[in-house]
Amino acid sequence: MDAGAWTPFMYTFTEREKLYTLFEELTGARFTTSYTRIGGVARDIPDGWLEKVTKFCENLPKPIDEVEKLLTRNR
Repeated sequence: MDAGAWTPFMYTFTEREKLYTLFEELTGARFTTSYTRIGGVARDIPDGWLEKVTKFCENLPKPIDEVEKLLTRNR
């Protein structure tokens, strides 16, 4: 960001927030290390969560392409 790459950071900020929302739905907190346990995880995946992850992954290439263009083709 010190080199002037603030715009790509802000573009990816939205995607990061979507990821944190998915983490929160799964673990109960946005930032956590207590979900994983020896022998497994604290609780099962909520109903519909995998579908949300799949949708996020399907939509992610477009923002990545936009950021890549900003970084490589923008004067």
